[in-house]
Amino acid sequence: MTVAVGGARHITSEEQAIARTLIERARGAMAAIADYDQATVDRLCRAIAWAGGNEQTATTLASMSVDESGMGSREPKRRAKVMGILRDALRQRSMGIIEEIPDKGIVKYAKPAGVMTALIPVTSPYVTPIGIAIYAVKCKDAVIFSPHPGSKKTTNETVRVMRAALRKQGVPEDVLQCVERPSIPLAHELMATADLTMATGGPAMVKAAYGSGKPAYGVGAGNATMVVDETANVEEAARNTRISKTNDYGSGCSADPRNSCQATVAQVAQRIQDAGIGLEATQLDLTFTSSGNTIKCTLNACLTTATNWPEAPKNTPGNAIAIRGSLPFESALAMFWPGAGKGITLPTAYLTAGSADIIQF
Repeated sequence: MTVAVGGARHITSEEQAIARTLIERARGAMAAIADYDQATVDRLCRAIAWAGGNEQTATTLASMSVDESGMGSREPKRRAKVMGILRDALRQRSMGIIEEIPDKGIVKYAKPAGVMTALIPVTSPYVTPIGIAIYAVKCKDAVIFSPHPGSKKTTNETVRVMRAALRKQGVPEDVLQCVERPSIPLAHELMATADLTMATGGPAMVKAAYGSGKPAYGVGAGNATMVVDETANVEEAARNTRISKTNDYGSGCSADPRNSCQATVAQVAQRIQDAGIGLEATQLDLTFTSSGNTIKCTLNACLTTATNWPEAPKNTPGNAIAIRGSLPFESALAMFWPGAGKGITLPTAYLTAGSADIIQF
């Protein structure tokens, strides 16, 4: 028997059986760890984080990811995220009373959410599963990972490593499971039969998770556009953008994919004045060009010009920009020291300088 799923191909009876088996095994594993105390689950979180996040394993998984998907870097820089997730998880209680608000008479108790389906993106096939596993085990939940077809080997290997770590601790391996042959119909079936879905990926995936009929947390498309406006600390923004775009070649969902720079003419002019010691602000003529549009002013006037430059929508990557300056001088000495006295008088000439580039982030 086959069943139509969300406009995609039909789910096969074999896939339905796989989903049932995975869910049953996950519920059995949850029952086996139901009585674990806080100290025990914290120890298991450490075991999972170290198993997948140690340098040797992380390097292997990073290389697998690049070989399989063609994305990212072989350097295991993202393993720092695993340690950060572990740090945050260990700071929190996850069972019993976790919060009390006496003045409102509220007491909050934590309990497992149940069996989780975790949709794993091709851009993060090994770090995302480790992070989800840490928090799931922290709350005594079980997880079924549904990897992206383009990185299924890497995700399956990551889950195998974590299952081995659980086995060494005497914990049922089926607390963590992974789909070996992922498909869209099977993912839909798992989302519809599990208790909770964690969807990490693009808009279509997140929409499907929210439409599964079960509770879901959607991470969304990620990679939000960053706007650097006139209130920004430009040096800090530039530094953070560089770090973001160079970490793992910008393949992660937290990397800045597209930046919009909103600097003003005054801000750029201030940098020119700071760098040009001895330049006469009333004589230095500046020309700002962006994709054919031109702004001209003396340095002195530019310092009070609040116009954005480059102006939207010409302030995005790929657009050509240029700044040119022209300074008059009438003496040989002024050629080497702008702003100097007459010296040897020459006919008035103009010392020009310019810089042209393509906006890149």
